[in-house]
Amino acid sequence: MLMGSGTDFYRRVIKPGSYSGNLIRVMRAEGRRKENTDRMLDYLNWTSAGTARVAVTEVQLRYFVDERITVLSLDGRTSSEILKYMDPRTGMPRFEEYLESVKPDYVQLGQWSRGQNWFHYLTGYEVPANLIGEWETRVKEMNLGDSFMWNGRKVVFVQPSWLKIEWVKNI
Repeated sequence: MLMGSGTDFYRRVIKPGSYSGNLIRVMRAEGRRKENTDRMLDYLNWTSAGTARVAVTEVQLRYFVDERITVLSLDGRTSSEILKYMDPRTGMPRFEEYLESVKPDYVQLGQWSRGQNWFHYLTGYEVPANLIGEWETRVKEMNLGDSFMWNGRKVVFVQPSWLKIEWVKNI
């Protein structure tokens, strides 16, 4: 922990120009939140007047958008809500139960795949099978606009790495 903290201090404070490239964007984000939110909602084809609920792993999105988008954490780093859905045996969230509980309109893919990602190469850790990872694999064979059924609900592939869950049945 001491070595990691020292390395981080060196990278952020001592080594010039090595701060996060997004730091300046975050600092200026407040003035652009309306514009960013409009762009995000348009990107996702959000047509409702209500708040869009998006489940993501990288929750920094909340700094860039306004209250028209509610950001839900898929890993629990910034919200403890998902922690009650953690499987103590694997340490993996039980995504099916979590999604049924919080009912996000959109789920971002890209972090929960069982594929050979950078984390696997560095640590040898294999991501346990999980719902989000299954969806990531599934969309590789889909075109934008294609859909599938999950627990009686239609799930639509709306943008690269984004799925829309239709919680309300159309009558």
